[in-house]
Amino acid sequence: MTEDFDDTARRMSDDYWAAKFTPLIPERARDQARAEIEHLVAEARKGQQRQAERKPKQRQAARKHWQDVADAAAKLGDKLRADEIRKEAAINARMYNTLIEGSARRRDALREMLYTDIFRIWTDVAGGKLTVTTSPVGDKPSGVLIDFVSAITWLVMGEAKPDPETIKKASKKEVAYRDECADVHRALKAKGALKAP
Repeated sequence: MTEDFDDTARRMSDDYWAAKFTPLIPERARDQARAEIEHLVAEARKGQQRQAERKPKQRQAARKHWQDVADAAAKLGDKLRADEIRKEAAINARMYNTLIEGSARRRDALREMLYTDIFRIWTDVAGGKLTVTTSPVGDKPSGVLIDFVSAITWLVMGEAKPDPETIKKASKKEVAYRDECADVHRALKAKGALKAP
């Protein structure tokens, strides 16, 4: 893959970190960001290997299992941490559903999950915004988000990393998804379906 990441140590080289991430991430967030990026890259690289080995029927069985767990937890009501179990099971069911849909539509579902995690680290840890710079004369999209995503995806995909236009499209999709989630949250809160924290 790339010599900038050691799979055994689950760590990127200090030179790569300094060159690619230090200029992009505020100093207060660097330790947490590095830990999360290294964990993400290690898991993504393992996921690529597992995806090649796992068959579609196994994915469908795993999705059904986690959906059944989510449904059973929902029926329990407030007993035995049901909310926590339901949320975790729903996340796992969504992950397998994404994998299945990704295979069916010939799109790389693991790549989509990778983008989601990268965008979460960018906004929640590094404090960045999901925006890119575009030129009116048709140049490639650019900016710190493009640099951040490119630096991480290089560690996972090497030369197959996404181009700036693909990163721009993925960031727009993430913004739309987050807006949709916020709308649903507001609607549920307005109906009294969500308890105040």
